[in-house]
Formats: sequence, C-alpha cells, structure tokens
Amino acid sequence: MRLVVELMGGLEPAGTLVERALAAGKPVVTANKELVAARGLELSDLAQERGVALLYEAAVGGGIPIIR
Repeated sequence: MRLVVELMGGLEPAGTLVERALAAGKPVVTANKELVAARGLELSDLAQERGVALLYEAAVGGGIPIIR
C-alpha cells in the first residue's frame, strides 16, 4: 500500500491532490491546517467512502515568541 503525505500547505493545489489520492483509495496524512479547516468534513467523508484513512497532525503556537 502507498501512502500520500501532503506538506504543501494552502488550499490549492494541495486540496486537489488530497482529494484525488483519497478517491484513488490511497491513505493521506497532512499537516495542512487550512485545508483541514476548509474541507475537512468533505475529505473525511470521501476517505470513509473509500475505506482509507485521512490523518492530520499539526503543531500550533510554535512560532509565538515568549517575552519576559
């Protein structure tokens, strides 16, 4: 089995890539918060229909400076 890892960010072309991968029955892992926020439910439904995983993980706050 092959796995697609999307690290481009943004809505396009990342969204099209993820959608095509899921439609082709390939599991996808993404760290793309913008894509998950905008199309997460749609992509999750597609993954479920195709019987594959849509996994996502992302760090938040990593770029916030700490000022004392």
